[in-house]
Amino acid sequence: MLNRKEKTILILSFGIIVLGGITCMNKSRLADNFSSNRILNTIYKKNSYKKIKNEIYRKIGDRDFREIIDKLSFEKLEVTSDILKEDALAAAINSGDKKEYLKNLSDEKPTYEEAQNIYKIVEGFNALETISPEFSLYIKEKFGYEKKDYDVNVLKEIPNTILQKDKLVKLTVNEELKNIIRGLSYDEIKTFSSLTEKNPVLIKILEKPFTENGKDKFMLKGMDEKYFSQELDYETMKDIYAVSSDIYTLGNMNLKIKDFFRINLGNFDYNKIANYGGLYLSDRKNEMDIEKEFGEKDYTFENPYIKLNPYNRTPLGALINFKSGYSENPVRITVKGVDGSRDFMYTINKMGEKGIPVINLYPNTENKVNIKILSKDRTKIIKEKNILVKTENLDDRLPIVVIEKNYGEFLKGVLEPGMNTASFVTGEKSLPFIFDNNGKIRYVFNCDETMGKVILKKDKKDDWILDNGKTVIKINSLGKVSGDKIEVNEYEELKIDDDLTKGYTVNHIQYLPKKNNLLIVYGFSNTTYSSAVYSEVDRETREEYFKSRIYFKKNKIEENNIIFGERTNISPKNI
Repeated sequence: MLNRKEKTILILSFGIIVLGGITCMNKSRLADNFSSNRILNTIYKKNSYKKIKNEIYRKIGDRDFREIIDKLSFEKLEVTSDILKEDALAAAINSGDKKEYLKNLSDEKPTYEEAQNIYKIVEGFNALETISPEFSLYIKEKFGYEKKDYDVNVLKEIPNTILQKDKLVKLTVNEELKNIIRGLSYDEIKTFSSLTEKNPVLIKILEKPFTENGKDKFMLKGMDEKYFSQELDYETMKDIYAVSSDIYTLGNMNLKIKDFFRINLGNFDYNKIANYGGLYLSDRKNEMDIEKEFGEKDYTFENPYIKLNPYNRTPLGALINFKSGYSENPVRITVKGVDGSRDFMYTINKMGEKGIPVINLYPNTENKVNIKILSKDRTKIIKEKNILVKTENLDDRLPIVVIEKNYGEFLKGVLEPGMNTASFVTGEKSLPFIFDNNGKIRYVFNCDETMGKVILKKDKKDDWILDNGKTVIKINSLGKVSGDKIEVNEYEELKIDDDLTKGYTVNHIQYLPKKNNLLIVYGFSNTTYSSAVYSEVDRETREEYFKSRIYFKKNKIEENNIIFGERTNISPKNI
């Protein structure tokens, strides 16, 4: 008798033998099935190959092309058939003089249908070249086609651009402008069209006949003067700025368009609005925000409204406002000096509705400011208030001012009164500033980058102006721009001895009439360190009474320089 262990081994062995036999039978069946499927697959491919080939033959009659077809594998034939479903490609291959056919389609001014066809043909050529080198040779020899000469991405956009051109022509009333648009390049049409899509006001401009007859009178006439004087509401200003910028862009894009607008918009200064209108628009927006903030609370003389840098251009200036019955009264403002500097005091004729300008604050300081409301004859103090105005750090690109000599500290009356303006420029923008005789920067004007290199100075009427050589803009002490048209007379340069200018770039020499001195501004030197120098000397003896050195933070004149400087009195105008 078998014991339990032996029985178990016997059963397992029998099971393995049976399982092995079944596996062998299944493997044989699988092999038969696989062999059968391969035969069917081959038959299917042969039948499909003939069918696809016949379909291509029915579509393409060119013998040379058919010869290439005959050599293709089944898989490549399938792909080729899909490519040839494009009728424009098939028509090109079946054409007689293929080079002439392609040349005619590639005309500089194709119709919408022709532009679509050339794109489809080129796309088909590129696809066929990936199938077989023989296709590539065929296309090159028969059509004279070189892939590098046809940018398929550009060709894809041309049909839509043609539709855009037709649309622009239809929108335009003026026949002269219609003809100019018809002659624009595809890139110019795309630019023109994108501008009209973004700005509906530009479309209104195109719909005007540019005549002065009755109701057709051009809508922008005289609007530039109202824009600069800020007589318009904010939304209208936005529209005028946008359309002026678009016209300016179109003029720079195409000389004929520029001449057209120059002649037909002679009474509208869109150039100035496009270049500098953003300043005026920004001012209007800031004033709206200020008015909103001021109206949200009941600001009084004891608890006034304080707005640092109200126009985002003068970080060392602030606007103080409060509700009172003294808007017509003179106001005296005193900014307390720091680090031994004297107080800075000035009086404005009246407070006005928009508030009191506070200027010449110290950077990164909790400035102590005293405000006095005076009687109209300025003999009495009606109200007095001390307030604190906290300022932040200045732009890191500004230089460091060091006073090397100042006789004014111990010889009263030897120096011309006032502070020193420095028209400082960097590689990116202009940051004109004013510093006092203790080396403290007391005023900075943050210029818009579009203005380029800017000189900050005062005109004959004691108004601040920014001059970039092309346009002169008047600003008030808090940086708000004015639309006043002014003329700037160049300062008369005085010649001095060579030994005073050796090794330096002299940017300005100013005669100081009150003390019969000269202020010499050496704009840039890199003899030891990159720096500028302000030197006040006696006109007769050449004795130096004052010298400040301004250390730049970069070594190249293109990266930082002072292009103009002078001594000036700071006397803010009413807002």
